[in-house]
Amino acid sequence: MAKSKRSRRAQPVITERQQQSEADGATQTATALNGTISASAGKVEAAGQPRRKTVDFAEEYYYVYLEMRNILIVAVLMFLVMIGLAYFI
Repeated sequence: MAKSKRSRRAQPVITERQQQSEADGATQTATALNGTISASAGKVEAAGQPRRKTVDFAEEYYYVYLEMRNILIVAVLMFLVMIGLAYFI
């Protein structure tokens, strides 16, 4: 098999100035994010109690109860059928 020739693209040259500006941008972004996080944390602490989301599992997973009930009914019926067949066989 013949080898395919791949064209090589010239790698872009990154100057020190570009590297420094990228590093400064990352630092500014991190500083802005930290300020936002600390500001939002201050609001929660200022309120006195952290907010907690309460979940009512009965409302969230109502279908689980229905399916468990159906499985229980089928299991009981199968068990009764097995007992009934044991008398005839």
